[in-house]
Parts: sequence; C-alpha cells; structure tokens
Amino acid sequence: MGRGPRGTLLVLIGLDIIGTAMAAYMLEATGLLAAMAIALLGWLAHLTFDHAPGPSAGNTLVQRGAE
Repeated sequence: MGRGPRGTLLVLIGLDIIGTAMAAYMLEATGLLAAMAIALLGWLAHLTFDHAPGPSAGNTLVQRGAE
C-alpha cells in the first residue's frame, strides 16, 4: 500500500477510536471506554515503531533446482 492510502487509513482509524471512545463516555459504557483506551495505546504503539517494508527471512522465494 502506498504512503497516501496508508496515512489516510491511519488517520481514519485514529478518528474512529476517538469517536467511539467519546460515544462510550457519553453513554457511560465503561467496558467499551476501557477497550477504546487499549485500542488507542495499540494505535499509538503502531505509529511509534518503524514498520519499513523490507525483505525478511520468511518472504524470500527460492526456486527448486536453483541452489
């Protein structure tokens, strides 16, 4: 996925978490509010760690007989 669609998706996910948390707060749904707090922490962790695409050991393709 390109940078534009990925960035848009990340922003929309953040807005979804905040909007759902706000609705849970107004409805006094503490379980849902706690779930949104955990989701927000996971989203922030995803933003802070580098997920640069690159080759990994599991993604290499080796043709049989080419060894």
